[in-house]
Amino acid sequence: TRLWVCRGLACMLRGAYELIDHCEAKLGVRCGHTTEDGAVTLEFAECIGACDGAPACLRDDAHVMNVTPDKADQLIAELRVK
Repeated sequence: TRLWVCRGLACMLRGAYELIDHCEAKLGVRCGHTTEDGAVTLEFAECIGACDGAPACLRDDAHVMNVTPDKADQLIAELRVK
């Protein structure tokens, strides 16, 4: 599963870089890499077209809007079970 964190302008202004740092720490990988268990590949995107829900992520092809660190933790837990 690919988890894309948007770092476009709207997302950046609402905490995208902190969210990327959080996801990297939670998953134990840097952007562009896959977790050791092969479950999640963390990526960043310049814009995913979800500015009204910034900061936003893409879970494969589905938007996840207004992502907080807690919401990211929940999303990551769901991805690891998949």
